[in-house]
Formats: sequence, structure tokens, C-alpha cells
Amino acid sequence: MSLDRNVVTVGLLVLLAGCGGAFGGATPASEAGTAQASPPGVNETSVEPLELANAHGSTLSATTYETNHTTQVLFGNGTVYTELRYAGTVADTDSYAVGIERRGAWTPIGGGPRVAYYADDGEVRRLAVGWNGTRSVSPARGSTPSAPRRFGLGDNDRLYQLLVSADETSVATATETGRSTEIEVTGAQPIAPSYVSDPSPANATLQVTSEGVVTKLVVRYDATVDGERVQVRTTVSYDAVGEATVDRPDWVDDEA
Repeated sequence: MSLDRNVVTVGLLVLLAGCGGAFGGATPASEAGTAQASPPGVNETSVEPLELANAHGSTLSATTYETNHTTQVLFGNGTVYTELRYAGTVADTDSYAVGIERRGAWTPIGGGPRVAYYADDGEVRRLAVGWNGTRSVSPARGSTPSAPRRFGLGDNDRLYQLLVSADETSVATATETGRSTEIEVTGAQPIAPSYVSDPSPANATLQVTSEGVVTKLVVRYDATVDGERVQVRTTVSYDAVGEATVDRPDWVDDEA
């Protein structure tokens, strides 16, 4: 794919002045404060998906962070078909504490409602909670993926695919200190879970720091489960970037 095809043309959303100040290039810096630097690959007229995705991935791979990744599938009457949540703290591929929880009307065969992992100096312990409430702690298998690979947005290829597949992308660039850039995506190709089919094009909202870290992503689209349309919503957040610490969970010392 050529560089030109990697560029997503965008329209600048100019936010009018309110009690909190004014946003947009028309406001002088002396009135709005120090301008927020644009994230890598983002400017007033375009988003370069590969550059932004690489900045997100490379920044997180070199620092600590807290993250939460939740995917919820709802029927039209509000019934939760399934909800899957990954949450935890990551220092690097050898140091992390993460948990995986699921609930809803649909549950996979085997496993249980909760699995947690704690890694310290390359040694990984695993907590498994069964549907009947039983708990077991044991060394994790060597093939267990590291925490950064367990979070969907942590894989910057997924962020790239979302951006490059979009029909339209709009950018609201904040000029006040401490405010992030917001990107609105419409008509993107969602990465749908295997238990749904016929996903519609997705709409998404991203909040991005000047370093290119996507601190929040919300993806919304419809799909089909057993012939019935459902609403799928995935929310991913990254917090305490560069400040997070991995704490040893109490369950690690439980007997196997």
C-alpha cells in the first residue's frame, strides 16, 4: 500500500468558544493558552493511520500503563448477550497484573467467569475461577500470551485497520493545554468477535495525546446473533501512562 493511500482525508471540526475557552486554529494562542501539539500523523486535514498506530504502540511498549478493554453485546431489549472485560496494569512483557471477566446469557464451553494473570521477572501465575465458584492458582503455561498482546488496542495493527478502513474521519484539535485531540471515525471495518456475524460498518471516537497514545477508544456497530440483530460496543482506555505500578495480587500466594 502506498503512502498516499494510507492518508485518510478529514474535515476539521471547529469547536466554538464556551465558558471554558475557544478551540480551533482561529483562536490566538495568547487567548487560548499554549497550543496542544498534534499527535504523530494527525493534522487539521488528514490522519496518517500507520504513523499514528505506530506512535501508540511504540509509546506504550516503552512505559507503564493501566488499561481496560470491555466489549458488550446487547439485544434490542437490553439483555446482555455477553460482556467480556480485560483490565489490569502493565509494566512490560515480563511484569503485569491483568484480569479477564465475562458475564451474560452466552458463555463459552469450559473456562469460567474469571481468569487472572500475574507476571514478575518472567514467571507467570494464573488464577482460574470456575462457574461453580471453585478457585485454583497455578503456574501459567509457557504459551500464555503476554499482557500487552491480550488487549485489542495494544495491538497497533488493529488501530491501523480501524483508521485505514474508515469512510470518513474528522478531527477536533484542542488548543488548550492539557486537552487531547479527538478523532471521529465513521464507516470503518470492525474487528468483530467470532460469535457474531454480519457486522455493520463501525463508528468510533478516539482521544489521542500529543505523543500519539489513544487514551480512549469507543467503537460502536450492529451485528447478528442467532438471526437477531445486536448492538456491539467496545470501549478501550489507557490511564496512568508512565506512572502505573504493578502490585502483587493477594491471590498469588494461595495454594495451588
